[in-house]
Amino acid sequence: MTAERLFGEFGFEATSLRQITSVAGTNLAAVNYHFQSKHQLVIAVIRRRMEPITKQRFAMLAQLEAEHPNGPLPAEGVLNALLKPLLEIRASDEEDFQHLQRLIARIFMQPEDWLKEHFQPAIEETARRFFGAFQRAFPHHSAEDIQWGIHMMIGAAIHSLGAKSLMKSFPFNEVDMDDVEQNSSRMVRFFAAGMRAMAKEERTS
Repeated sequence: MTAERLFGEFGFEATSLRQITSVAGTNLAAVNYHFQSKHQLVIAVIRRRMEPITKQRFAMLAQLEAEHPNGPLPAEGVLNALLKPLLEIRASDEEDFQHLQRLIARIFMQPEDWLKEHFQPAIEETARRFFGAFQRAFPHHSAEDIQWGIHMMIGAAIHSLGAKSLMKSFPFNEVDMDDVEQNSSRMVRFFAAGMRAMAKEERTS
C-alpha cells in the first residue's frame, strides 16, 4: 500500500494526501471519498497492518485459555501468542516486514496525543486482552509491574526483530534469524524470566 510505504519513509506529518495520490496514480477525490480525511487514512493503514496480526494472536490466546480454563495461564504461552505472529511475518516476507518495521518505528516516534488519537483505537482490544492474560500468568504482580513489563518487552522485541543486519555483523554469528521456532523460543524464555524477576525484586526490596 502506497500510503503505508510513504508514512514509513517520511513520517505521518510530512506525507501529504497529494503526495500519496501522486505516487499511487490515483486522484485526491477518490482518497477523500474512501477515507474522508488524512486522519482516517492513517487509522486505516494501521488497522490494515494490525488486524491480521491481532487475529492470529487472539486465536493463539483463545486456544491457550481453552487449555487452561482455571487458574494461572502459562507465561510462556501468553508470550508466544504475542510474539510469534511477528516472527512469522518476517520469516515469510522480509521486504514486507521492513515496511511494517518502518511504520511501527514511525508510530512510536509520535507524541502522546497522536498515539491516543491514531494508534490506541487500533490496539485497544489487543492491549486489554493481553493485559488480562498477563495478569493471569503473573497473579502476584502489580498492575504497574505488568504494564512496565509489557512496555519493555515491546521495545526489546521491536529491536530484536528489526536488527537482523546487526546480528549478522557479529563475528561469532551463527544465528538463523529466519528460524521462527528457535527465535520465538529464545525471546519467550528471555521475557518470561524478566517478568518473573520483577516480582522477585519487589519481594526482596
